[in-house]
Amino acid sequence: MPEPDAAGSATSRLQQLERELAGLRTLDERLQAIVCAAAGTGGKGLLSLYRSPEGGLEVATSCGIEGARAADLHTLHTTTIRGRSGQLLGVLSVHLERPRCPTPVEIRLLETCAQLAAEAVEGAPLRDRLV
Repeated sequence: MPEPDAAGSATSRLQQLERELAGLRTLDERLQAIVCAAAGTGGKGLLSLYRSPEGGLEVATSCGIEGARAADLHTLHTTTIRGRSGQLLGVLSVHLERPRCPTPVEIRLLETCAQLAAEAVEGAPLRDRLV
């Protein structure tokens, strides 16, 4: 049964991410590390943020998407990034080349990464949030 190995891999990935985030200073660096951890091995990730109330979603960073054709990507899972007060900050998506349903471990990993992204956005200095 692959679930225990997957849980161990996800835990290991989150521990590595936590160590990496401790050394990163800018919001862009932190979001890049988060989306790559969410995408994992062989996956592709996309993190989009609302840059202003009247503006739409804007891609903040991605991992492995560069050069990929949209037709070749299938969304594995997308979760919202919400601030402390519940406001929508953006979305985090993981894509694969073959469609399949996400496992419970993958969903928990993505939700944890979305929470880390929210903390990074809300904790970033104002200069890092400006476009």
